Amino acid sequence: MFAKLAALFLYHQVFEVTSYRRVIIGIGVIIVLQGVVAFILAFSICRPFRYFWTQAVDVNDGTCGDVMLFYKSYSIPSIVTDVAMLVLPFPLLLKLQMPLSEKIGLILTFLAASL
Repeated sequence: MFAKLAALFLYHQVFEVTSYRRVIIGIGVIIVLQGVVAFILAFSICRPFRYFWTQAVDVNDGTCGDVMLFYKSYSIPSIVTDVAMLVLPFPLLLKLQMPLSEKIGLILTFLAASL
């Protein structure tokens, strides 16, 4: 979550186009909300909390919700924000007035940063 936010802060500083900044802020809000929801769900999916780690020791010590559903539902918005952050700088980078080799270098730099 924090690595994605750091990349978005960088995008916010580099790209001064208002519409892009709104998209960047929107993606950031989604990432923060996803992190908060995941944090709350991670601490509330098992009762008592320690049962998440001790269920292999004593099966009758507590209960857990569907942990795999939690992981799957967490991954969907994560993948969507990853793809959005990957594609976001391309239109602006392609419009730059510079040689093609330098554009390709910049695009590769942003691709490497988003991985």
